[in-house]
Amino acid sequence: MKTGDYEIINGIRYARKVAFYSVTMTRPNVAGQTVSGQIQIDSGIPFLCERIHAYDTADLKALTSQEDWLIQAVDNESGYRWCNGAISRNAFCGGREHGRSLRGDNLVRANTVITFTVTDAVIPAAGSATITLQGWSLFPI
Repeated sequence: MKTGDYEIINGIRYARKVAFYSVTMTRPNVAGQTVSGQIQIDSGIPFLCERIHAYDTADLKALTSQEDWLIQAVDNESGYRWCNGAISRNAFCGGREHGRSLRGDNLVRANTVITFTVTDAVIPAAGSATITLQGWSLFPI
């Protein structure tokens, strides 16, 4: 629950500080090719994820479209799947300019490793896909 400049989770107050976590994966120009990367949340500091954004260097080749790839995310600690299979980049990360704002509180435990897997859906232009999680690091007060 947000209350001014702090969060209350399970009765404990946490100060919020803006945080970004990202991973970059190099995609070849082969349809069906899969690449993976991981984000590790800081040890001892939970993360409240509010937005997900995807950027791809190959997007610069077209002003009105994005590279078409599928994405899947898994919390390695709990085995929780962020989606029930590989879904489209837009469905998971939103549009190229603004990303996706998440509904509600999306708390990720401290020291969690999240594995992202990107699969090229069509014959793509080679590029680097970057997934960014935006939100708040939480410090007990």
